[in-house]
Amino acid sequence: MKKDCYFLPKTKLGKSAFTLIELLTVIAIIGILFAILIPAVSRVREKVKEAAKHSVYRQYHLANTMYASEHKGMSCPTRDKNAANEDWRFFLKPYLTDASKTKYQARNNEIYVDPYFEDYDPARPWVGGVAMNNQLRRPDKMQYPNEIDTNQGGGGLTLLSAITYPEYRILIGDVTAGDPRIYSDSRLDTTRHDGKGMYVLFDGSVVLYDNEEATLAFNDPVALRSR
Repeated sequence: MKKDCYFLPKTKLGKSAFTLIELLTVIAIIGILFAILIPAVSRVREKVKEAAKHSVYRQYHLANTMYASEHKGMSCPTRDKNAANEDWRFFLKPYLTDASKTKYQARNNEIYVDPYFEDYDPARPWVGGVAMNNQLRRPDKMQYPNEIDTNQGGGGLTLLSAITYPEYRILIGDVTAGDPRIYSDSRLDTTRHDGKGMYVLFDGSVVLYDNEEATLAFNDPVALRSR
C-alpha cells in the first residue's frame, strides 16, 4: 500500500541586508532624535539644579528664623568682628549642618557653595559665591553692619521683627568671590541665571533679581514697591 507523501516546495534562501540609502536614513533619524532629546535633557538637568539651589536658599531663611527664636529674636549676625572665621555660616550650622563642626569646618560645608559659582576653587572651599546681607538698616542707617561688635564700632545685632520691608530686603544670595558678607552693592552677582541673581528675602521668598533690582533691594528695599 502506497503512502501519500507530501513534499514542501523548495524555497530559495537569500540574504537580506540594508542598502546604503536605508542605512543613511536610519543614521539621519537617530541624529534627529538626539538633536531633539539632548537639549530637552539639558533643560531638565538645569531645572533640577536650579530647584536644588532654590531649596538650599529656603533652608537659609528657615535656619535664620530658628536662630532668632533661640537668640532673643535677633537675626543672625554676618560675623563676630572679634573672633576670626566666626561668620554666619558658623552661627547657622546647628540648623543646616553637623553642629559639632568647628568654625573652620563649618564654612567649608557644601551647603554654602553655589553650584553656579564658576570661580569655585576646591583649595578654597570657604569661598562659595554666597553671602549674607551686612546692612540690614539701610537706607535709614547706611553704615551699621549687622555683626557682633563688642568694641561698639558702629555696628550691632538687629531684631528680626524690626527689619523693615522683609518682602524686598535681601537676607542671603549670589555674590562675587571673596567675603561672605554683602557690605556693598558691588558684591552682588546677577549673572548666573540669565542676567539675574538668586536671593532669599526676609519673608522667606526666593527671587531672581536683575542688577537694578538687587541694588535697590540692598540699598533701598522700599523703592522696589513702585516697580
